[in-house]
Amino acid sequence: MSQSRLAEAEYSKLASNPILIESYFIKEKKNSNNNLNKVNGVIYSVISHLMKIPTKKYSPVKRQMLVALFLLFRKGIDKLILLGDLVAKGPDSIGVIRRAMELEAIGVRGNHDDLVLRWYNYFKLNPNVNINDMDPADFPYKDFRVGGEHKDIARKLSVEEYNYLVSFPSMLKFQLDAPDNNVIIAVHGGLDPSKNLYEQSPSLVMRMRNILETGEPVEKKKFGGKAWFKVFNNEKENMILNKNTPSSVQNIKAVLYGHDASRNLQLKKFTKGLDTGCVYGRQLSAFVYPQEQLVQVEGEQYQEVKI
Repeated sequence: MSQSRLAEAEYSKLASNPILIESYFIKEKKNSNNNLNKVNGVIYSVISHLMKIPTKKYSPVKRQMLVALFLLFRKGIDKLILLGDLVAKGPDSIGVIRRAMELEAIGVRGNHDDLVLRWYNYFKLNPNVNINDMDPADFPYKDFRVGGEHKDIARKLSVEEYNYLVSFPSMLKFQLDAPDNNVIIAVHGGLDPSKNLYEQSPSLVMRMRNILETGEPVEKKKFGGKAWFKVFNNEKENMILNKNTPSSVQNIKAVLYGHDASRNLQLKKFTKGLDTGCVYGRQLSAFVYPQEQLVQVEGEQYQEVKI
């Protein structure tokens, strides 16, 4: 069975859960040229980066950079858009969720967010379960791990925090003002350029990294293929010659995404990859629209670098 079909089968139970199904519809937000929108690459659970007053542990230079990031943001005027994985990427996942709520941020669901939400629902349906006594084969999902931190985060979530996190859809669609009539799409992982926006696989939108020569998206680079954003940009460049390209893809001005820290910053013509490995001690990145300005601050290492 293909990798994408494996993913679909593995997460099919989630898609049928009425608690989560609403987050799979593309949420449309009307945009105004008078508004500045800050799109943060994967925020991660590094709570000091979400504070308006940086902690004293930072050097004067780092504090100045952190202050600069939030001086650009005007609550009530600008909109902070998060590209997923608010949880399980640092020491204070709950703190990050709360800070995002305070900032009235919106965002898309990341694969780590998704796993925590599924654990939350599992515990809600099985309040007396002792997972340490269970056979892993009895879990409803193959990615449930007794030793992982996701279950612990799920147990700490309040109802309000859960409702906030579960409201994040797999995609956000922003219609730009005329005369462009184009859209900006925010996702965590990527988009399949061969499919209409409403035909995208929610699980792959959160998880894809590459696209095979057959046109099939895959979650792991080890399966081969090319980076999905290279395929997408090539498809956009050649869309006039390719009548099979869905019209919804043709109208995309830019896709903003995170998820792929190993490839670091990837600012292409039609795609903007903003996962710059903050949790690995690199940078936290924000993309400001319509100025198309990149803002970065240094992070502190909380996890080992993953390839």
